[in-house]
Amino acid sequence: MSPGQRRVADYLVEHHHDAAFLPAAKVGEASGVSESLVVRFAASLGYAGYPGLTRDLQALVRARLSLPERLQQRPTDLTAQTPAAEVWRAVAALDRTNLESTLADTAPALERVLTAMLGAKTIYLVGLRGAAHLAALFGLLLDKAGAEVRVLTSGDVALFDHLRHLTSDDLLFAFSFARYTRRTVEALRLAGSRGAATVAVTDSPAAPAAAEADVNLSVRLASASFQHSYTAVVSLMNALLVGWTLRAAERTMASLEAIEAVLPLDEFLS
Repeated sequence: MSPGQRRVADYLVEHHHDAAFLPAAKVGEASGVSESLVVRFAASLGYAGYPGLTRDLQALVRARLSLPERLQQRPTDLTAQTPAAEVWRAVAALDRTNLESTLADTAPALERVLTAMLGAKTIYLVGLRGAAHLAALFGLLLDKAGAEVRVLTSGDVALFDHLRHLTSDDLLFAFSFARYTRRTVEALRLAGSRGAATVAVTDSPAAPAAAEADVNLSVRLASASFQHSYTAVVSLMNALLVGWTLRAAERTMASLEAIEAVLPLDEFLS
């Protein structure tokens, strides 16, 4: 990322509520660059033009609504009188749409992400607040498959105590969804400065973490509740895990056999 693009990215992170509704010329003026550079920045994120970036920024602003406001925006055809089975069908339909959209948006980048995972000495998984359980689940599965993994879910300064070990041989894989945490962006920025590969899983190409990552995997989290639906995220993780087991078959089998060799058999009912 050029210094000018960095200024645009920093402005969008700090002022996205305003930038979402500003033309490229105004964003350029506010960040001290030309309008054409702002347009090129949007193109570098995969947009056909600047309007596509502003559409996602506007969606980002809406995603930052408070939890009560999110709940008030649920589908109007769901009421207290809706049978539970119909609620289930509506939720499943939303998740199907989430999966289809996420597959279309992330499929082109998965090969690059899988290659980075397989080549990393250590994979650092960062997930703060609501994303912590996703990082923990992915870490558990990758650890079983033989990866060297560090799961980081604390947003205090201890996060950077762990990240001090990052080198250019490592990969930092961060989960970041609205409401976005500043520490996640700072972790990605630190990893980039160390030469480590970086991957972000976000809910929008315009999310602050997206601009800091080598690869951004944008997932759809639409939900009928106050909370995001993480179905597409878990499916994405499963796809990467399956890819790992196929490409690193011997490593995975050796790890699974080692696990079975040390498990106390009397610990389980079946």
